[in-house]
Amino acid sequence: MKKRLIFFDNLRNFMIIAVIFGHATGAYQTFADWWFVLDKNKSFIFDIIGLTMEIFIIPIIYFISGYFIVPSLLKHGSGKFLQSRLKLFIIPWWVCVFFFNPIMPYLYCYTRLNCKNLGFFQYWLKYIGSFFDFHTGYIRGNNYFDHHHLWFISVLVVFIISTAIIYKFFPKIFAYNTKSNKGSMIIVLPLFGIITSIFMSVIGCFLPFSKFVIILNIIEFQPFGIPLYIGFFILGIYAYKNEWFIKKNLPFNYGIWLIPCLIMSMIYLGVLKTENQLLEVSISLNFARSFSKSFTSLCYLCFFISLFQSKFNSQSKINQKITQNSFDMYIVHMPVVVIIQFYLSFFNLPILLKFFIVFISATFISYILSPNMRRNIYGYQ
Repeated sequence: MKKRLIFFDNLRNFMIIAVIFGHATGAYQTFADWWFVLDKNKSFIFDIIGLTMEIFIIPIIYFISGYFIVPSLLKHGSGKFLQSRLKLFIIPWWVCVFFFNPIMPYLYCYTRLNCKNLGFFQYWLKYIGSFFDFHTGYIRGNNYFDHHHLWFISVLVVFIISTAIIYKFFPKIFAYNTKSNKGSMIIVLPLFGIITSIFMSVIGCFLPFSKFVIILNIIEFQPFGIPLYIGFFILGIYAYKNEWFIKKNLPFNYGIWLIPCLIMSMIYLGVLKTENQLLEVSISLNFARSFSKSFTSLCYLCFFISLFQSKFNSQSKINQKITQNSFDMYIVHMPVVVIIQFYLSFFNLPILLKFFIVFISATFISYILSPNMRRNIYGYQ
């Protein structure tokens, strides 16, 4: 068992907090009409923040998940590994989907669809009832069953089950690479970007860019993003078995990586702006979107790994606490964010002040709630 890389724990913690930061912008973006609560004050600055953070947060979390899944499989085997991971994910996921998440679409209904006379319990019965039609297709809107931010968990569970099955029958795939040339980063990273770009482009030719799909109301995902998420998860597995960040580090430091991050972000946002001005997206624009998103995500991955490996590779008590509870913080944060946004919408405060109240309060409340969630809500530690 190799020594645990502390900077990866710290990076995952940072990404969970970054998710809260990104969702805190939702009520204040100019284009997010689908968000559960809309504030009368909006700013394009929050558009840029939200769109930029959406590029890299989830791919990086999937990469870290892929990186850490290998030592767990090697230590416990596929059976015990799968049992422990499903216990960790399944119950919290579904408890929150059924009992926490409906708060958000209820507030959407309450603020926009004249549902003020409809009590939450009545709404909840109708909302949860839509689960039992086991819908397969595009997400139908906020008044129908939806995983919302927990779509990430549904996809991760599929990745975990698939990886455990593959390990069961083909364990050699996960064995350490003992060759002297252990998967050159200079070759693998650009190749990875090209491959994911191609797959995203193919999907983009047939399916809408921003739409989410749900299968039997159980698994939810964005088809356009799936090649990127699968790719980052596999890249994490590949990185571990080739001892990346253990015996070799990324080329260049974080200061150098920041430059392509900023350039690629501007290119990606420019592509999105051009798309919004057109009625139909051409094949070339579809490829530009896929290429820019894939390589922007990759640049941010390299930037953050280089930064955290260099500057944040030590452990503190607060980091340990967040590491232990990061999954539960992710689970509970979004209803907390939306509730705070709802109450702040009644106050005439500067938009920046509202945003920071939402972000800081939601982070603190999620952190306070998370240590007791499994004992008090899920019924187990």
